[in-house]
Amino acid sequence: METGARVEHTSGGWLKVSPHWVSNDEIGYVVKGGPLEGIAYTSGRPGFKREGLRSPRWTADGASILYEVQAFRPVRQLDKPLYSWDAQYDYRFMDVFPILSRQGMMAFTEKQTGNSSIVTCRPDGSQRRVVFDNTKSGLNPDMVKKGLAGAFQPCWSPDGEWLAFGIGTWFAERSYAKAVVARVRKDGSDLEILTDGTVHSGFPSFSGDGKELVFRVWGESEERGLRVLNLDTKQQRVLTKDLDNLPGWSPMASASSSPARWTGSISRSARSAPMVRIFSSSPPAMPAMHTRCGRPMDGSCGRAPPTVSATRRRSTTTPSSNMARST
Repeated sequence: METGARVEHTSGGWLKVSPHWVSNDEIGYVVKGGPLEGIAYTSGRPGFKREGLRSPRWTADGASILYEVQAFRPVRQLDKPLYSWDAQYDYRFMDVFPILSRQGMMAFTEKQTGNSSIVTCRPDGSQRRVVFDNTKSGLNPDMVKKGLAGAFQPCWSPDGEWLAFGIGTWFAERSYAKAVVARVRKDGSDLEILTDGTVHSGFPSFSGDGKELVFRVWGESEERGLRVLNLDTKQQRVLTKDLDNLPGWSPMASASSSPARWTGSISRSARSAPMVRIFSSSPPAMPAMHTRCGRPMDGSCGRAPPTVSATRRRSTTTPSSNMARST
């Protein structure tokens, strides 16, 4: 600390993370991935192997370790009860991108429990229907198996008759792969591809009157931001040109009421942390800034809004997590 000199305590291959001083002369850490995944020490004394081990913490005397073990297999059963930290909420396991229609039907991407198709059902699991079969999408099966491709983030039209979603390859692969926005009727008929695939497009959201969709684009020529598609004319307009993602349209707004029409998105730049921006159909010079919990930056984060009376919510897909103690 006095000189600022850099000292490297490890060398060789494999990623090394979560360092922790065990004593004044020894650091314990995690070898993440590879044949030696687990606990290791800078002193060279034996640690132990454990796949999925994360976030170790040593006791003050260095004799015991508290750590977390993560695993994506086996996949939990849908609707499996989960531990709740809040008695007002009943947590259940759910696959990715779950969304409930105004008519009481749920839609989600069957990613962990299937092949990244779009599935609908009642919240209790009844009336299950595959409305878009991803095995017929033509996507690379290996990428689908890895969870990198599929039909992602369905959204309901306000009348509950249509579902819009993205079909393609996602995550870092968006830099070279393709994705399109599509829609299908609630019974799985009349599939329509809404974008031409020249620009990677996905994560759509319907306007309150169902006449338009907002979605994000990621082009090879630095084309970024959000676009709005008119479903009648198929014309697009530019909403933003920044690194905006995951837009969501206010359910009460309509295409004819621009002042009340809002879209929220997560924005990240090289010099700032993620934030939520909220703006109307024509972004103002200074959009409202919102925190991760969706509240304006007015100190209300963490408190439920007065109009919310939900007693149940479902978790998105997360890896299984178990705590363990080693001595």
